[in-house]
Amino acid sequence: MKVVIDNLGVVKHATIDLDKNILLFCGPNNSGKTYIAYVLNALLSQSPVLRSVMNNAVMKDQNGTTYTINITKELIVEYLKLASSYLQQNMGSIFGLSEEMEKSFFRSFKLECIYDDADYKRFFNDKFSLYYQADDRKYNGRKAKNSSEITIEISTM
Repeated sequence: MKVVIDNLGVVKHATIDLDKNILLFCGPNNSGKTYIAYVLNALLSQSPVLRSVMNNAVMKDQNGTTYTINITKELIVEYLKLASSYLQQNMGSIFGLSEEMEKSFFRSFKLECIYDDADYKRFFNDKFSLYYQADDRKYNGRKAKNSSEITIEISTM
């Protein structure tokens, strides 16, 4: 997946290829490295946006604590579009700025995600697990190799 950033502080244009095994941002002080890192982190961890996108994709099991989500390329693209839009409208919250400062600093900021068939094939072929804890709940997720389904088990602490 590629992320295209325009007009982020001193960064006029940048294309970041997230398919690389390692990303290294180097440059002089005040050249935009931290801004880019914050935007990438926010893009890839947009819980409110992710929850809204997944609402229609979730199937509950009989006891209501395990969910299976069929992740399609279209669902990923929808998430990325919503997350990009959300970030463009809420940059101040990422950097702790007032609405007035946000409008001044980020009025022409643009973010685009380019996600193609090769990206989805890599996702489909990958195996991974995830763990997330919020409030009094634990979320354990698994995705098998050569599958588009993620199973998430929810338990209370």
